[in-house]
This record gives sequence, C-alpha cells and structure tokens, in this order.
Amino acid sequence: MTKTEATFSLLDEEEERDEVGPSTVLVPGRPSLRSISLSQAPSAPRDLENGNGQTSCAELHKLTAGSTTSLSSQSKNAKKVNKFYKKQNELLENFKNDSEQIEQFNRTRRRTTSKEEDDDADVIAAIPPPIPEEKAVVAPLVKHIKPMERTDTEEKSVDEKKDDESNTAARMANITLAVNFLLMIAKVVASVLSGSMSIISSMVDSVVDITSGLVISLSERMIKKRDPYLYPRGRTRLEPLSLILISVIMGMASIQLIIASVRGIHDGIQFHLYGIGEEPKLNVTITSVVIMVSTVLVKLSLYLFCKRYKEPSVNVLAMDHRNDCISNTVALICAWLGTKYSYYFDPAGAIVVSMYILYTWVQTGREHLAKLSGKTAEPEFINRIIKVCLDHDARISHIDTVYVYHFGSKFLVEVHIVLDENMILKESHDISETLQSNIESLPEVERAFVHTDYDYDHHPHDEHKIV
Repeated sequence: MTKTEATFSLLDEEEERDEVGPSTVLVPGRPSLRSISLSQAPSAPRDLENGNGQTSCAELHKLTAGSTTSLSSQSKNAKKVNKFYKKQNELLENFKNDSEQIEQFNRTRRRTTSKEEDDDADVIAAIPPPIPEEKAVVAPLVKHIKPMERTDTEEKSVDEKKDDESNTAARMANITLAVNFLLMIAKVVASVLSGSMSIISSMVDSVVDITSGLVISLSERMIKKRDPYLYPRGRTRLEPLSLILISVIMGMASIQLIIASVRGIHDGIQFHLYGIGEEPKLNVTITSVVIMVSTVLVKLSLYLFCKRYKEPSVNVLAMDHRNDCISNTVALICAWLGTKYSYYFDPAGAIVVSMYILYTWVQTGREHLAKLSGKTAEPEFINRIIKVCLDHDARISHIDTVYVYHFGSKFLVEVHIVLDENMILKESHDISETLQSNIESLPEVERAFVHTDYDYDHHPHDEHKIV
C-alpha cells in the first residue's frame, strides 16, 4: 500500500491539496481510486514516434484527445469526491449536534426530576413526623438543589439561545406578514392604474403569500390546542394539509391568469391584424413604476436581513423574499416594455410569472403530499438515528430494523433492538424507554417506538401485516 492510500481520511479540497500536493507522483501498486481514474501518460518521447522515428499526427491527435478526456473525467470525479466528502462532513456535524441535543435533553430531564423530588420532600416535611423534634430539625430537605446550580449557567445560556432563535423567527414572520399586506395594497393600486396583467399576476402572488401565512399561523394555533380524547397523538398533520390546500388554490389562480393573458394576446392580434374588437389598453404610469420598484427594494432588503440568520424557518422566509424579488422584477420589466414598445410584452410577462408561481406551488403540494403519504426519510437522517442507537447502551447487541418515515412534517421512527434473552424485564424496559426518549428529543422526530427482541434471524414482516 502506498503512502497516499494509507492517509485516506475526511479532507476538504484545501487540506487534500496541502496533504498530497499538486505534483505528487502516485506509484501504482494495487488499484486505488487515483490510479484507476488517472490515465497513464507516455513514459518516454519515443512512445510518440512511429516505425520511421517520426511522430504520427493521428497518434498525436489521439493522445491529445485522450488527455483532454482524461482531464474532463478527472474534473468530474473531483467534483463527485468533493460532493461526497461534503455530505460526510455534514453528517458528522449532525452526529455532533444530535449528541449535544440528547445530552441537553437528559440534563433538563434530570433537573426537572430533581426539582419534583425536592417539592415532594417539602410537602412531606410539612407533615409533623412522629419522631423526636431534634431529629426532625436536622433532616436534609433541600439537599439536591445546590449541586444543580453548578450547571444552571450553562443550561440557561443554551435555553436563552434557543429562545432568541425562536423569537427571531417569530419576529421575522410577523414582519413579513405585515410587509406583504402593505405591498398587496400598493399592488392593487398599481394594477388598477396600469391595467397590466404582469402587475396583476404579481398582486395575486402577494395575496397568496398573505393567505398562506394566515393559514399556517391558524394551523399552528390549532396544533397547540391538544385534545387527548379526539386527537390522542396531536394534530401536527394540519400544517401539510393546509399547504396542500393553498397549493391547489394557487394553482387554479395561476391557470386563470394564464388563460386571461392568452385571451389578451388573442384580442390584441384580432385588433391589430383584422381590426376586430377594441384596442387593448395599457398605461403603466410613473406611480405604478415607483410602487413596483419600491416592492423590489423592500423585498431585497428583507432577503438580505434574513440571510444573516441560520434558523431554518428564517431561511425559508429569505428564499421567499428572493423569489418575490425575481417575479416582481420580471413583472415590472414586462409591463414597462408593454407600454414603451409592444403591448404583447405585458401578457407574455404575466404568463411567465404565472407559470413560475404555478410550478413553485405544484412542487410544494407534491412535497407535502409525499410527506402525508409516509415517504421514507433521507439516508443521512436514517444514519443519524442508527448512530443514536449505537451510542445508547453497550448491552444492545444488534440493531435489527430501523424505519424512519414522514408523519406529517416530522418523522415517525420505529427501531428494533436485540438484547440478551436472559436480561430481566426492568433492565430491558429502561434501555428501550431511554432510547425512545433520546430519539424523540431530536427536533425532526414526531414520535419514536422502540421494540426489544432477543434474536435477529426473523424477517421484519413476520411481526406485522404487510400494508
């Protein structure tokens, strides 16, 4: 084995360049990734010569073409390798975050349990015990509080950080909703003044943004109101259901706008070529232009502001603001071109914006429909669940089966672990229950079920019916 093969590890592009170097000669021993992907160049100048000692043009052309192909394939392989190691680094980072999340969850649970025990001790201590008074006075009633104060600072800082992140996301969502409402009113004015189909399509986009925000907010409030008798496992699937409903409404509105734009193009052709009907009217005034330019600038400012934060919900808002910048810019340009040069630019721009909105919401609907149907999780997340199981307890001899699939927006996890058949019930229960709690502490998990077994030779379908 060569030295290069022996130093195989998770390196990014810069580290690999520093470690190996651009001019390192690889000695081909046993086949390796590098020795297979790299073609061998001629070892001496005479390899390029024919029988008369002259270089053949055809051979030189073949060698040049082969060298070009080798460089292109090497570039593609390098991109694939970089992408692979990037995903591996992300997976390792997720492993670390999961361990920290589980550790924080266990610390919080221990602190809560200790506090409850102290409260129970206070209640019991309030009852006069039938023992001598001097012994009752020296009884330790709050023994466990002081040691827990040593970790309170660290735990409070973590909790405050999470609270700040959630408050930031909620604040940005409220700001976005208020700004979208004001921009919708401004676009209504611009649509009435100009009569532009492009601006009308942009206005419809704003209306749907407000509607989706209100529906999601309403669904979140309904999810928080739990009814253990009617909905024993909660109503978390209301969120994807509401988004599917919005996708259907938005798709129908986009199709209607496309039909109206095509009708406008037809009416324009009828008038300009045959003199039939009335001339289409389009008047994009300076007021409409100022409104649309202001809309683009406001959305761009919100996008740049949201990009400063790393919270997933804020990143979703940032992507929405970016998409609004693009659609509003296209609508403004097409409306201005329709007024300045040719009327047909305006309905064509409306069709482009409507097609973009239709595509976006169809993709959103398909994504959430797949989640409601119980689509499996990505392999990276399944690996994270397996890692949690492997690190949980040394008495787990095997991991039989791991199912991770969508249960609405989050995941439902089923894990089958193998324990010693002679283990007592209490130990097996404690192992499986704590593993279940650790898995459910991950923010992506809705519910987890851990099944214990004593062998792994049976087929998973033997335990449940096939649906």
